[in-house]
Amino acid sequence: MALVRNIRPNNDKRHGTQGEVECFASDYIDEEGKRYLQLDTTGSPSKKVKGATDQSIRFDERAASQLKQLIEKAFPNLK
Repeated sequence: MALVRNIRPNNDKRHGTQGEVECFASDYIDEEGKRYLQLDTTGSPSKKVKGATDQSIRFDERAASQLKQLIEKAFPNLK
């Protein structure tokens, strides 16, 4: 599991798609009461265990705010 506390710009323009997977979002509150946004993706259909979580990424409030700004910039017509 990765905990994201800061998002920095990436100037690497290699953004190929590896294939489609399922993504599940959930709120998570830790033992100290801190809230996080967690995204879990399943493995690709070619994986041995179908539907198992392959990657998890957890955003704290600061990183979620940065992510929100990046989404609004990338998709200006999003409502």
